[in-house]
Amino acid sequence: MSNASVIRQANRKPRELNQGGTGTAAIIFSNVDAEGSSAAGALAVILPLPAAGELAAGSGLTGKSSQFKVRAWGRVTGGTTTNYTVTLYYGTSLTAASNTVIEASTARAVNSENENWVIEVDLTWDEVSQKINGRGWSQVGNLVDAVAVIDNQVTGADGDGGTTQGFVVAGTFSAGNASNTAHLDGFQLIL
Repeated sequence: MSNASVIRQANRKPRELNQGGTGTAAIIFSNVDAEGSSAAGALAVILPLPAAGELAAGSGLTGKSSQFKVRAWGRVTGGTTTNYTVTLYYGTSLTAASNTVIEASTARAVNSENENWVIEVDLTWDEVSQKINGRGWSQVGNLVDAVAVIDNQVTGADGDGGTTQGFVVAGTFSAGNASNTAHLDGFQLIL
């Protein structure tokens, strides 16, 4: 991908992810500020899938397919003895289980410490099959998961379909604590 450039950023500013208490479920990063009739925390931070024409025109020789990268990064603090998992999904729901897992890190220890994290995928899409395939990797702290095929192929990826399609990120702590926090500092689609 020569001349790579960021063509999409997250659609809203994320708030701090803090599960507190005993929560250990995956939580999608959500909006920090109220938007219209939606309260803070009520909307997922989405990295929108570009329109098919924009994707296809940006790379390749035929204008029928594209290769692109999705990258998210941030910080995490474990308030106690806990592991942290970061997951990239295809979908737009604030409910993690309603989205399709693209890439997930291994649960990594962040026991009462501050760490950073990144998750990145190289994806290929074409307008005929409307499938997304690829490979990805992740890092939490100083531990990296090796590059491997994405966890699930995406079907029906059509940026021109009239509904917003895209990507969201979630964080999961293995043990609940009011001092567990995670931050989404960047979320980009690079062509």
